[in-house]
Amino acid sequence: MEGLWDALRASGQGLLASTLLRHGVRSVSDVALKSSVLQENGVLQWQIEAILAAGPQQAVSPAQVRADLPVAFQGKRANLSAALEAARPNQRARSLAALDEDVLARSTAPAHASRLRTYQAVCKAWDLEPFPLSNENVRAFAASLKAGGYRSAAVYFQSICSHQTRHLHLPVDSLLRHVIRDCLRSILRGLGAQRLKESFDAMRLNDCSFSFVDEAFSFDQVSHCRDLCIIGLWYMLRESELASARLSHLTLTDSELRLLIPIHKTDCYGQLCERVLSCSCRVRRHNLCVWHAAERHLIRDPSGKDIQRFHGHVLRVSGAQMLFAAGVHLQLIQLLGRWTSMTILRYTQQAGLNLLPSIPDVVLNNRPDVGSLAIAPAVGPQVDSDALSRAAPRISNESSRSGASSSSRTSTSGDITALRAELQILKQAVIKPPAAYVIRSRSVFQTHVVRFILRILLAQFQRCLATMTMRALNHGTLPALEDLFVEAAAGDVIRSYFADRAIKTTATLALLAKDEDHLSSVLITPLMSGWEKQDGSRISLAEAEKPIAEAILKHLWNEANSSWQAQMTLRHAPPVTSVPGAISLAAANPVAEEKIPRQLPPGVWANLLHEYQSQQIGGVDRIFPVNELLGTDKILARVYYEHTSSKTYSPVGLGELVAARTFTAAGEPNPLAKKDRSTTTLLLNDAKLVAAPEEAWQPRSVLAVLDGLASIRWCFILLKLGSEQAVHSYFDWLTRLVRSRPQKTEQFGQFFITISWKLATAMRSGQSFDAAASLLMKDLDVFSECMSREASSSTKKSNNTEKTGPQKGSGKGGGKSKFGQYRISQPRAEASPVSGNDIILLSCFDGIATAAHVLTQMFGTLFLFVAWEGDPECLLITKRHFPQVVARGDFMSDPAADVVSLVSEYDPQGKKLILFVGAPPCPDFSAIRPDAPGRSGPEGQKFSHYCTWCREVESGLPHHRVGYLVGNVILQDRGEADFFSNALGCQTVAVDASDFGLISRPRLWWSRVDWHTVNSYPGSAKPLHWTKLHKFPRLHVDCDLQHASSLDLDGKHLDPRVQRHELCVPCLTTPSPSASGRAAPKRMKGKLDPYTKTRWLEDHRTYAPWQYEPHALLHDDQGNMQVPTAECKEQLHMLPKGYTAIDGVHDRSRHRVLANGWHCGVARFLFQFVLAAMVTGSASTTLKPPPRQSTLQWVEQLMRVQTAHVGPGFWPTQPICVAPSRDIWDHWHNATTADHPLHFPAKIAPGFVQCLKFQFDWRHDLVRIRDELAVEIHTMVDEWADHTHDWWLKLRPFSGSHLVALQHSRAP
Repeated sequence: MEGLWDALRASGQGLLASTLLRHGVRSVSDVALKSSVLQENGVLQWQIEAILAAGPQQAVSPAQVRADLPVAFQGKRANLSAALEAARPNQRARSLAALDEDVLARSTAPAHASRLRTYQAVCKAWDLEPFPLSNENVRAFAASLKAGGYRSAAVYFQSICSHQTRHLHLPVDSLLRHVIRDCLRSILRGLGAQRLKESFDAMRLNDCSFSFVDEAFSFDQVSHCRDLCIIGLWYMLRESELASARLSHLTLTDSELRLLIPIHKTDCYGQLCERVLSCSCRVRRHNLCVWHAAERHLIRDPSGKDIQRFHGHVLRVSGAQMLFAAGVHLQLIQLLGRWTSMTILRYTQQAGLNLLPSIPDVVLNNRPDVGSLAIAPAVGPQVDSDALSRAAPRISNESSRSGASSSSRTSTSGDITALRAELQILKQAVIKPPAAYVIRSRSVFQTHVVRFILRILLAQFQRCLATMTMRALNHGTLPALEDLFVEAAAGDVIRSYFADRAIKTTATLALLAKDEDHLSSVLITPLMSGWEKQDGSRISLAEAEKPIAEAILKHLWNEANSSWQAQMTLRHAPPVTSVPGAISLAAANPVAEEKIPRQLPPGVWANLLHEYQSQQIGGVDRIFPVNELLGTDKILARVYYEHTSSKTYSPVGLGELVAARTFTAAGEPNPLAKKDRSTTTLLLNDAKLVAAPEEAWQPRSVLAVLDGLASIRWCFILLKLGSEQAVHSYFDWLTRLVRSRPQKTEQFGQFFITISWKLATAMRSGQSFDAAASLLMKDLDVFSECMSREASSSTKKSNNTEKTGPQKGSGKGGGKSKFGQYRISQPRAEASPVSGNDIILLSCFDGIATAAHVLTQMFGTLFLFVAWEGDPECLLITKRHFPQVVARGDFMSDPAADVVSLVSEYDPQGKKLILFVGAPPCPDFSAIRPDAPGRSGPEGQKFSHYCTWCREVESGLPHHRVGYLVGNVILQDRGEADFFSNALGCQTVAVDASDFGLISRPRLWWSRVDWHTVNSYPGSAKPLHWTKLHKFPRLHVDCDLQHASSLDLDGKHLDPRVQRHELCVPCLTTPSPSASGRAAPKRMKGKLDPYTKTRWLEDHRTYAPWQYEPHALLHDDQGNMQVPTAECKEQLHMLPKGYTAIDGVHDRSRHRVLANGWHCGVARFLFQFVLAAMVTGSASTTLKPPPRQSTLQWVEQLMRVQTAHVGPGFWPTQPICVAPSRDIWDHWHNATTADHPLHFPAKIAPGFVQCLKFQFDWRHDLVRIRDELAVEIHTMVDEWADHTHDWWLKLRPFSGSHLVALQHSRAP
């Protein structure tokens, strides 16, 4: 008590005496122990510090406890009585208060309250209400934190958000959380890297003087603090864990130390945790042994003063770094230190810095024994016991050990043996150790990722191997053996072994063994058994090192053998012509290139057949199926030459042998082997007729694929590419795969090409067919990948659900006219090449003259280009690119008669093609507007006027050939689309620019193309691919994908998903007409993610919201995103970059006109159809030649000039009689001009219409034609009677039913 009174008098705090006594304070040390209680009752912190400073120094108790120290609770069973007691009326408030009190931990609650007070103080300084959270107070608080340099701003926002939700019961919306994330990003920017917690080299404790005296614990004694640090280091204790530990938590057994950790950071509920460590002492006692440090600490009387050095985590950080530097596996450190996250990586990342000073010594003096440089990576290495004993005190977890302890232990024979063994280890430790093999473990990835990486590495290895091979050919030398040692990471033991056995060159190592079995007997086994060197010493390996040494030896031999084989092949093999995928050596070989022979060498075919057929099965000679390979001499010669001479193997195509052989699998003449060049197919390509390239035949059916596999099988067996058993096993495996996927023959063809190249590549590297095929049959990943691909549109079978567009017709004979495909024998209107001088372009709503641009690229300068456009900026762009344009302003103020006069003036004879092109305004039809008025709106009415105007102009030009191409958005009302189709006399199809791969732009197109008669794409024989798009027939574009790499984006790039053609950039939209921005469509409400919505709002809602999704934006290397530039949009629409960059046209206007323009690729695709239909004439204009020779021949010639319409027809839906009206009076007005449904043409099948037209055209001679045809057919049957009878006798037997049918028909 006297010390307390003296301290109160000296500090001038005598008035606090009663307060101190009331709370049980009897000494100066009690002031420190009960400081938190005193502060809660009004005693200030500075008053407590003044009393402690005035008191005696020795009065400070060493047992001071942190006020926020976690409490270790003892587990107890549930008590129903206590639960019901808490519900009593007088206990409810206390029970709820206890519940709220323990929501946060005792160590967390003060910090949470402090951060909350800081936030309230800042809001008060800004004159803002702290709650509820809003954009204003959050940004104000963030601005203050940024000015104050607060690095932990995130925890402040976490506390205030938690306070609002937990205490005020108000949610924090997602938009406000996004604002908080932006604020945090701004606060942290410029603060620099965060400093790590301080640490020290724990191994320095080993240098501290050590002397044990049985005395009470005191912090003034260095040895006492040293033992406490050793315990904290090995267990990596936090400050709170070390402070809460008691002597009763330490338990010493015979050789183990158990520490019961009552509470730790990741334990929120007071569950006890125990860790065990063993004694590390045997012959000598280690100064850092944790067992002995704990022993000395337990026998001391804990008393003294409390001191603080470093920070609370110093032992935890230093212990983790000590173990990591010693090579202990990271997972073991994480388990021992009770880390549940990867924070340990921040503690251990500086462990390697301790080894950096010794690196120069290692490199310059070649001393691998200096320092322990085998530092573990992220997952740590596994080192042998000798390396670990040199780097740190030896850690042992053996179950039975002999260690020193505090009590005397009896020496048994086992203890003596253990001591002798450890003494031998200590003796060997002072000797320079041999090179040790360090196994570096590999991180665990997902299986498919590992396989993907391995495939990439394999491809890189093959490229490197090819480079090494060509270098070896140029220089004439093999890789040095020392280079192989470095590549294989061979240590001194391997090098010494090779030197003692006089293996000094790569060639010696390559020729040492024939295969790996021979290598094992002559090179590996002697080393594994212990090799006795010439100087009498012995090379022996530990059991753990033998597998690594064996792997290194095999790797060295394989590399040497591969290099030797490649050198010999290149040195002696004649040069060969390059094949697809082969490594070209023409540049490296000065010898002139030699062609592959087209025939087998003389006598080879007979010898190979004799060798095969000379072998007997059951006493009978085998017979080779010669018909499988007859006629394939060229292919057999190539395969034989590659196998016996060049070794540059190449695959045999799946249909290569089948298409070339003389006979089919059924023994009949092979029609594929006949080269019929009597008819040459000509294709329209850039307004020119060119010959179609001849395509290699590919099997499409299961039987054709099986025939292809069978022919290749017999080719490999005859030419002995591998053993017969291996070849049969390989092709039996392929046959099973084909039968398991009979509906995916195209995908199997891709799979066969892939594995054939893998097989050829493996055999080029020196592997045998048997080994390479065995590996391929084990890898089913390529098969699964190929089977998962989609078949190309040309091979997909059309069905009723997919082919919803116009059905293609079929014709008879070789003279049928396919749309867009022309034959020389065509008797119809002559399809002369089209040039720009033949075209008059009448373009309404012309925009930026995209149609003129496309037509000029396709056919050259146009004869006449007339444009109707009212936008002055569009006219500037048009006149810049087409100065000769005749601009007529608004078409509605330009009478049709004037247009007819203009065209007649330029083309009085009517020989030019007149092309009506239009892009009427789309706002009244757009799906963005839920209340779009359609053609009754002010903009929609322009479309109706345009249809009437075009028909008036067309009627004034009766002698001209006219074509149409009019585009608009996908109309919401199908009836309105049919209305415009009838008004223009056109058919409607939908085409989307997404077929080109980069941007989506679905549009409806009206044209005079008769889609019923069009069967294939222009420029190819592929059938048209039809699907549905919003109830409209959609025609897919047959084109190559547009690649993002072809765009010039000024250092930026499209979204990776767009580059991979997984997504498309959405259809361009015009910018908002006013600064207030564009409102989001109602259908987008609630569907925008917060990031997209934020970008949309930050850009003042300039475009539609979906234009701000990541795949619609441009990206840079820093991760920033922006709206695509006008130059980017031009290239996405396949316009030249800078097409709209004209003086006087603002950037916003460029975006607007591009969004209203056409996609050049789609326009070019459709113009091919439109111009082809205009050049060849209508399908109804058939020629009627007079009968020649006979009526039957005349009818045959007549049918050749037209395509027979087979199958159901395609008709537009019936348009509505009366258009939608605003009111009853408008309805009555529209009804006066309505067309009754009976006035529309009847829906009759196209084939029936064709028959009716024929009947009408020849109605006067129809009876005569029928009679003459019947007579001529009967006459022809009688004339062929003898020939028919002879043919009948040569037929194979049929079943009875078929026989009767054939006899009745008498068909030749």
